[in-house]
Amino acid sequence: MNPPQKTVNRPAIVSEPAFPPRMRILKIMRFWPFPKGLCPPGRDLPFSGGPIDCAPPPPIDRLRERRKTMTTPTRVPSALLLGALAAGGLEAQEPWQDPGVFNVNREPSHATFLPYPDESSARADQPSSSPFYLSLTGPWRFSWVRAPAEAPVGFHQPEYSDDGWDQLPVPSNWELQGYGVPLYREAGVLEGPPGTVGADYNPVGSYRKWIEIPAEWEELQVFLHFESVGSAMSLWVNGAEVGYSQGSKVPTEFNITPFLQRGRNLLAVRVWRWSDGSYLEDVDFWRLSGIEREVFLYAVPPLHLRDFFFKGTPGEDHTRARVELDLCLLYTSDAADDQW
Repeated sequence: MNPPQKTVNRPAIVSEPAFPPRMRILKIMRFWPFPKGLCPPGRDLPFSGGPIDCAPPPPIDRLRERRKTMTTPTRVPSALLLGALAAGGLEAQEPWQDPGVFNVNREPSHATFLPYPDESSARADQPSSSPFYLSLTGPWRFSWVRAPAEAPVGFHQPEYSDDGWDQLPVPSNWELQGYGVPLYREAGVLEGPPGTVGADYNPVGSYRKWIEIPAEWEELQVFLHFESVGSAMSLWVNGAEVGYSQGSKVPTEFNITPFLQRGRNLLAVRVWRWSDGSYLEDVDFWRLSGIEREVFLYAVPPLHLRDFFFKGTPGEDHTRARVELDLCLLYTSDAADDQW
């Protein structure tokens, strides 16, 4: 089993006032050489280009001029994509067989950090102590079959009965829990041609878990984070298809806010052992499958820091440096502008 990957030194996200969600817009603000307002007014910071005065933040109208906005991509369930292909006379492929599909409705990758209510808890960096974090580590209901055609139909629906299913610890590799066989080979695991995956033997694991969302999260945006799933997965929440992802050693996130309801909520995940992306991972390592690293939920206010990037350029004498900082803010309400 691959051990869960731990990340340290995550910057804090301080809780903001909640705004009624209406529209998700991505706002990217870029500052050179350093964002104003991140240090006391009048204090100089030494950089290779000379001292920079950290003045108070500019007025909101200037921020509006400097930001770049774009709307969130339209969410299209994979079932509709397959139906459109078939209607157009094209051969419909499942996403795990299609080299042109890497993800559906997955959130863009970003720097790793978690939300905390204040600076002291962020410095302590204990996710379990944050009121905005909920671990999903533990037993999940689990069904394993040898081929996709044998996978249980309708398992993602809340009314589906999983009483006869086993329980599998998450995170884990199902081959190490008695389902299928671990495989080690330097290369050439899949016969090819590259980009095709046969359906006769491609083990599938189906996972189900009921969760309760904290009442305090009702006005927040909720993200479901998978540290690693091998090799491809689809996600449903309360019977609704959320999205698809592949890439077994990279994190995957989905915004599940629109699919949640008060009280209990059902998470359903289907995992394929092989996908067209497996050819890109055809290197010298153990082939193992399943939800193999940590899974958790986290909640952020509608206006929050979504991503950041630091770029440091040292000066000629290496005693000073020029710093460029890109910030990406995500918000869900026009009312958020008035709170900046």
